[in-house]
Amino acid sequence: MLQRLARVFSIPAGEERRTFLLFLMYLLFFIGLRWGDSAGRTLFQLSWGELLSIIFLISAPLALIIGLTYSYFASRLSNERLLVTILGLLITWLISVQVLLIVEVGTGPRGFTYLYFFLGTLAAADVAALHLLNYINDFYNTRSAKLALPFILSASIAGSVVAGFSAPFLNGLIGLTFMPLAWIACLAGLAALARRARRIMPPELVQLEQQRQRQRKRTNLFKEWRSAARWLSRLDILRWLAVSTLVLVLLMKLLTIQSANIFNQIYAGDPQGLFNAYNLLDAGASLIGLIFSSLIFNRLIVRYGVGRMSLVFPTLTIIIVGGINFLPQLGVLVASLAYLDDRAFKKVFRNPLEAMLYNSVPLNIKARARAFINSLTLPLGTLLAGLLGLIMARGSLIAPLAGAWLSFMLALFYLGISWLVKNAYSRAMIRLVADDELAVFRAGYGEQEEFDPLLVRRLAQRLRKGQDDNDTAIILAEMLYDFQGRAAVRELTNLAQQRGGTIRAGIILLLADWITEPSVRQLCLTGLRDENVHVRRAAAQVLSAAPEAAQSQEVIAGFLEVIQQPDEATQSYTLPVLIASGEAQGAAASMKILSTWLTDPHEARRRVLGLRVLAQTRDARLLDQIAPYLQDRVSIVRVQAVEVIGTLAAGASADRAKLAQHGLAILRRVLADDDVALRLAVVNQLGVLNGVTHKPTAREAGQALLEAMRDDRFQVRRAACQALRVPDRREVELAYRGGDERVAECALYVMANVGSKQIGGTLVHKRVIDRCEELAAQWYRVQTYRVALSEPDTAALGFLRALLHEQATHLIDRVFWLVGAVYGEQDTAALRRLLRSTDLRKRANALESLEAVGSRRLAALITPVFAAPELSTIAQIAQEQLGLSTPPVWDVFQAVWPALCARPVEPPLETSELLTAASLIAAVEAIPAAPHSSSVIEQVRQTLRAAQTHGTPLIREAAELALQKLDSVVEKERKMLTVIEKVVFLKQVQFFDEMPANDLRAVAGVTEEASYDPGQVIIAEGEPSDALYVIVNGRVAVQHRKRAEVERTLTELASLGPREYFGEMSLFDEAASSADVVALTPTQALIVRRAPLFALIERQPALAMDLFRVLSRRLRQANEMLVKKNR
Repeated sequence: MLQRLARVFSIPAGEERRTFLLFLMYLLFFIGLRWGDSAGRTLFQLSWGELLSIIFLISAPLALIIGLTYSYFASRLSNERLLVTILGLLITWLISVQVLLIVEVGTGPRGFTYLYFFLGTLAAADVAALHLLNYINDFYNTRSAKLALPFILSASIAGSVVAGFSAPFLNGLIGLTFMPLAWIACLAGLAALARRARRIMPPELVQLEQQRQRQRKRTNLFKEWRSAARWLSRLDILRWLAVSTLVLVLLMKLLTIQSANIFNQIYAGDPQGLFNAYNLLDAGASLIGLIFSSLIFNRLIVRYGVGRMSLVFPTLTIIIVGGINFLPQLGVLVASLAYLDDRAFKKVFRNPLEAMLYNSVPLNIKARARAFINSLTLPLGTLLAGLLGLIMARGSLIAPLAGAWLSFMLALFYLGISWLVKNAYSRAMIRLVADDELAVFRAGYGEQEEFDPLLVRRLAQRLRKGQDDNDTAIILAEMLYDFQGRAAVRELTNLAQQRGGTIRAGIILLLADWITEPSVRQLCLTGLRDENVHVRRAAAQVLSAAPEAAQSQEVIAGFLEVIQQPDEATQSYTLPVLIASGEAQGAAASMKILSTWLTDPHEARRRVLGLRVLAQTRDARLLDQIAPYLQDRVSIVRVQAVEVIGTLAAGASADRAKLAQHGLAILRRVLADDDVALRLAVVNQLGVLNGVTHKPTAREAGQALLEAMRDDRFQVRRAACQALRVPDRREVELAYRGGDERVAECALYVMANVGSKQIGGTLVHKRVIDRCEELAAQWYRVQTYRVALSEPDTAALGFLRALLHEQATHLIDRVFWLVGAVYGEQDTAALRRLLRSTDLRKRANALESLEAVGSRRLAALITPVFAAPELSTIAQIAQEQLGLSTPPVWDVFQAVWPALCARPVEPPLETSELLTAASLIAAVEAIPAAPHSSSVIEQVRQTLRAAQTHGTPLIREAAELALQKLDSVVEKERKMLTVIEKVVFLKQVQFFDEMPANDLRAVAGVTEEASYDPGQVIIAEGEPSDALYVIVNGRVAVQHRKRAEVERTLTELASLGPREYFGEMSLFDEAASSADVVALTPTQALIVRRAPLFALIERQPALAMDLFRVLSRRLRQANEMLVKKNR
C-alpha cells in the first residue's frame, strides 16, 4: 500500500515509511493549529478587530523575544529535543487559555483572555512551524528533500482542509470555548509520533546529529547573535533570504490588515458568518492546494528547479496586492485572495521552496541562521506593518492612493529580491557541494583563530631534538614559519646550522623572503661552500634573487667559487649575476660557460639552461639571437626559447616598444607550429604581454590570443581564453559573431569570465548553458560513433574507440570549463569530482547543484556521463532524449577523413592526426569477411591512396600499412612494427590502457623490438635491468633459482603471454632482478629502456605524471591482491 502511494506522490524508493510518518506529524500540527487559530481569530475579531494594526505593534516585541530565545536554544539542543520542549510549552500555554475560558475570566468586550489567546497564537505558532520544518529537514539530504519535502509540507494544506471542514462540526460539538483542548490533543499526538520517528532516522543522519551535538559549545546569547550575523554577512544566500523574509512578512501583514477591514465591513455584526467564511476559505483553497501540491508541484520542481519555482509565489503576490489596492470594487473576491495568499498560497508555493533554499546553507549553521533570520524579520516586519497600517488608516497622514502604490512597490521589490535569492541559491549550491560543508565552515572561523603559543613552543622543541626524518622536519619548519613569520627566522637559521644538508637546503628556500636579514644572508653565503650540492643550489638560488646581488662583493666571491664546480644547475643561478656585475674574471668565465651551453648539439638540458640565463639578462636586443632556437629539434628547448622571447619582450615594452613588438611578431609566427606544447607556451607568453602597461603591445597581444582561439586543440584554446587578461570587448563580440563555433565558444568564456552580463544581445549565462547543452549532446553523438564501431572487435577498432572516448571526455571538459567561467573553476572542478563520487548523498547534492547553476536538461544529459552505463544504454538515452540514432560505420569514418584534405573535421570531433591514422587501419578491419560491394572497398582504397601523400608522416605510414592489409600482401610475420601498430598494440596492454593516446604515441616512438629463441634468458636473476618488456607474441617463464649445497633447482613463478609485461619497476630503480625471465617459445617483444624514456620525459614532462599514475594503479592492485590472499 505504501509503495503504491509513494509512486503516486513521487516519493523516493526506500523512504516511504519515514516520509508518511513525517507527513502525519505535520498534518496533526496544522489540524490543531487551524482549529485553535480559527477560534482565537474569531474570538479576537468580536472584541478587538478594529485595532489589528495596534495588535501587530504589540505582538512585534513579543515575537522578537520568543524568536531570539529560540535562536539561542536552536544551536544548543538537538532538533528533536527542542521540538519536544516547544510542544511542552505550547501545551502549557493552551492549558492556561483553556482554564481562563472555562472560568470566564477576561471574556467580555475587549476581554484580556481573547487578546492573550490571539497574541499567543501569532507569536508562538510561527516559531513552532519553523522548528518543525528544521526537524523534518534532519531526515533528508538535498536530493531526497527535493522529492519528499513538497509532499510532507503539503500536510499543512491537508491539515487546513480537514480542520476547515471539521471546524463547524467540532464547534457544534464542543463550542469555541473548548477549541484549545482539541489543539492540545493534536500536539500530544505529535509528540508521541516524534518519539517513534527517532527510530527510523537514517543511521548516517543520526551519526551526523550526534557529531554536531558533541561539537556544540556553550556560548552566551550575544556571541550567538554575533556568530549568526557573521554568517549573514558572508553568505549571499542568507543575506537575500533575510531581506526576502522581511519584505514577505511586511506584505503578508499588510494584506491581513486590508482583508480584515473588508471582512469586517461585509460581516459586521455576524461573527458566526465570519467564522464560517474563514473556515470555508481555508478548507476550499487548501483542498485545491493539496491536489496541486501533491500531484503537480513535485513534478514542476523536478522540471524547472528550485530556483525558478521560487519566483511563482512573488509573482502571484504582485497580482493580489494590485487587486486589493486598485480594484476595491471586487470586495470579497480580493479580500479572499489576500487572506488566502498568507494562509494557503504561501504554504503551497513558498514554504516548501524556502526549506529547499536553506538546503544550500552548510548543515552546521542552517538551523541557527534560519532561526536568527526569522527571529528578527518576523517581529520587525510585523512592527512595520502595524505602523503602515495605522498610517494608511488615517488618510490625513498619507493619501490612500499613495498607500496603494507603496504596497504595490513593496510587492515588486519582493519579486526582485526573490530573483536575487534564485541567483544566490545557484552559487550557494555549487559552493556547498565544492566545500562539502567543511571548507565553508573553516572559512567562517579560520581568520579569527590565532596560533597557540604552547603549540609553537612544542614545535620548536621537537625540531631541536632532531628525532624526525628530513621530510617531517621540513614540514614542521614550514609550520613554525607559517605561525611566526619573521619571529621564526632565528630559530630556523640555528636549526639549519645544526641539521643535515637536506633540511638546511629546505630552510634556506623557506627563508628566501628574508634574505636581507643578516643571519639569513650569512646562512646562504656559507651554504655556497657547503659540501651538499642541494644546499649550494638553494643558496645560489636565493642569493641570485637578492636585491643588488650583482653589487655585493661577498656574493660575487661566492659565485666565482661556485662556477668552478661541476653542478650546472647551481651555475645557472650564478651566471646572470656575474655577467651583470661587470667583474672581468667572473663575466668572462660566465660568458664562456654560457656559450658552451647554448652551442651544445647533444645535451638539450644545457641549451635550456643557457636560454634561462639569457632570460635573466632582460636584454631585448638578444631576440634575434634566440629566435633560431625555435627550430631546435627538441621540444623543451623550443618551449624555453618561447618563454625567453616573451620575458624579454615584456621587459622591453615600457621603454623599447619596437623591440617588444618585434618579440611579439616572432611569437605570433610560432602560433602556426605543429608542436602543441610550443603553441601553449606561446599563448602563455602572449598572456603576459597582454597585461603590460604599453597599450599598443597589450592590444596586439590580445589580438594574437583571439587568433589562438581558432586552434584545433581545445587545450590551446582554453589557455588562450585564460591568458586574455585585458579583453577588447568589441573584438570579442566580433569573434562571437564570426561564425566559427569554437571561436564563439571561447568568446563566450571570455565574456563570462570577466563578468559581462550580455553578449550578442543575450544574457551570457543563458548562452553558456545553451552551449553546454550542445556540447553534452555532442558527447552522445561521439558515443553513438563508438557503438557503431563495436563490431568487429579488432585491435585497431578498439584503439579507435579509445580515441573517441578521449574526445568525448574533452567535450565534458569543455562543459565544465564554460560553467567554471561563471561560477569559478575550483568550485566547478569540485562539483565534477563529486558527480563521480560513490557516496549517494554527495552525488545527490552535486546533481542538485548542477541543476541550480545550469538547467534541468543539462543535468539530465550530464548524469549518465558519470554513471558510466553500458554503451548500449547510452545509445538508448541518445535516441530517447536527443533523437540520435547509431550511424552506419562508414559514416563514422567519413566524419574523420576530412582531415586528409587539410580541412578541419566537423563537431563533435576535433582534428587529431592520431585519430585520422587509426581510422585508416580500422576502416580496413571494419570490412566484414563476407563479400561486400566493390564500391565500399574501392572508396576505402581511394582514401588510403590519397593519404599516402599527406603531409604528416604518421598518416602516410598508417595509409601504407592499411593498403598492405587491404591488398593482403602483408607478410605473416614482419620483422618491424610501424609506430601506429605499436600504439594500437600498447593500448591493449593493461600497463598502458589508461594512458592518453598522444602520450602513448610518444612512448611507442622510443620502443625497441627484440626476438628471443626458446630457452634464451631475457633477464637474469641477480643482474640489474633497465627496461620494461611487453610481449607481442610468444611466451616466457618467470623463474626463481634456489641454490642448495647439493643441487640447484628452479621454481617457476609465472608464465606470461602476449600483451603481458615484466620489468616495469626497473625503469625507476637500479636494483638487481629478483628472478630469471626465459623465453619458452619464439618470442617477440617491445622494449622500453630507461635512458630514452627519461630523455623523452625531459622533453615532455607531462608524460611523467601519466607514468606515475599507471605505476600507482599497479601498486594499488598488487596490494589489493595481497590483502585478498591474506584473508
